[in-house]
Amino acid sequence: MSYRIEEIDKNFAPVSLDGLDVVFKNVTDEPFRLYGLTVPASKDSDFRRIPKIEGVNGGVFHLSKNTAGVRARFSTNSPYIAIYAEIGDAYHMAHMPLSGSCGFDLYVLEGSEERHVRPMIPPTGVCHGQQHYHSIVKLSNKAFEKERTYTLYFPLYNGVKKLEIGVAPGSILGEGEPYTQKKPVVYYGSSITQGGCASRAGNAYPAFITHKLNLDHLNLGFSGSCVAEREMAEYIAGLEMCAFVYDYDYNAPTPDYLRETHEPFFSIIRKYNPNLPVIILSAPCAPKNGDDCTRRDIIKATYESAKAKGDKNVYFIDGTQIFDGIFADSCTVDSVHPNDLGFARMAEKLIPVIKESLNI
Repeated sequence: MSYRIEEIDKNFAPVSLDGLDVVFKNVTDEPFRLYGLTVPASKDSDFRRIPKIEGVNGGVFHLSKNTAGVRARFSTNSPYIAIYAEIGDAYHMAHMPLSGSCGFDLYVLEGSEERHVRPMIPPTGVCHGQQHYHSIVKLSNKAFEKERTYTLYFPLYNGVKKLEIGVAPGSILGEGEPYTQKKPVVYYGSSITQGGCASRAGNAYPAFITHKLNLDHLNLGFSGSCVAEREMAEYIAGLEMCAFVYDYDYNAPTPDYLRETHEPFFSIIRKYNPNLPVIILSAPCAPKNGDDCTRRDIIKATYESAKAKGDKNVYFIDGTQIFDGIFADSCTVDSVHPNDLGFARMAEKLIPVIKESLNI
């Protein structure tokens, strides 16, 4: 259902921004649709990807306020789109720009794929403590074009306390087109899954896959905190999902710990989801020492064990092959975390496997 912005609330008054009148509305209200959350969002709470889970390390709960993978979808014919954002503590990292850690990223749906419009980046003065800023994207000089569906990606390494989206007075505002699957792809992993160190929120590898396949997703990547607790496996096993990407490797402190936890975690997911496509991958890196190959072999053993038991919905991607090809040595920022090229390579390996597993 679509309607003109004035029909939403007669008390809304346009704000002048960059010489343009803008009418703002809170993203938690209709007609916006929020994705990438398991905890319902409201005006009075932070956006949080998952609730606190007893038995799971505190890093997961702390990082659950980072809005990696969170998106707002809506449709409008406005010639410009603006945001008013209140964000929490900004992570200043030497190897990741604010545009990725703290910025929003706007996409438009064209056919069955999302196309990038422009990032909405916080000012360089962002520092610790609550921040407020506006940003605006001018889409066209011609007002009231056809209604199109937009997706706004939230910051990868920052909390969002409040977000308002603004359009031109008199514009249509609707809920946008739905994703092609009712259930999301769920990703579980480390900082790499969370999106470190993409230059924009839309360049994390789960987002790349969503752009190409128009699939909803839930990003359960937690920097330094993906250690495969049984309680985490049981929580994920109870989620609604169309596929599960099991990206657990780097945060296991030792190969022995990885061996003790990798297959048991998978077994819990499979126990409660006997027909769910599960895609297992090892860390995307060129082997530098024996541990790298040992870890890869441990992860592959989980896959081979499942296949030996007759599992027909399990897949394996060898991380040591992900960065193959031209510029293979240019896929990371620090020999660990992918840059945009590295994330694109990850998505390229995963997309055909996800398509095969979902028969799309």
